[in-house]
Amino acid sequence: MLVKFFNIRLDESPMMDINTTPLIDVMLVLLVMLIVTIPVVHHAVHIKVIDTNETTIEKTAESSAETIEIVIEADGSWLWQGEPVANEREIEQRLRQLKTMANQPKLIITPQKNAKYGDVIIIPSIAKRVGLAKLSMAGY
Repeated sequence: MLVKFFNIRLDESPMMDINTTPLIDVMLVLLVMLIVTIPVVHHAVHIKVIDTNETTIEKTAESSAETIEIVIEADGSWLWQGEPVANEREIEQRLRQLKTMANQPKLIITPQKNAKYGDVIIIPSIAKRVGLAKLSMAGY
């Protein structure tokens, strides 16, 4: 039996469609809650920066017995105190010798302007593996 009421067709059969509006509303609320509760990921490298007063630099220079400078060239080669170094093993051997010294010298890493990051980061990773404590990076 079909009844017309305000131009709406009323049928005796049950409605077979799902009302998706509440479902979408709930999903949007859950999405907003998920976005709000996700922690923000910070990629940070913690570096201890010393004060650059002249007295501090003079004290640091006086307290260390010696400074060793490693220069990383743009072509990927390394210079130890101005002398070319053949490979990573040689650098590791030299760093192990520094570790055995009673008064450890300060290691200064100086990358050239166009040096690749991969060539630069090798030296601090070897120094960390060896166990050197006095390490600094100099700008180009």
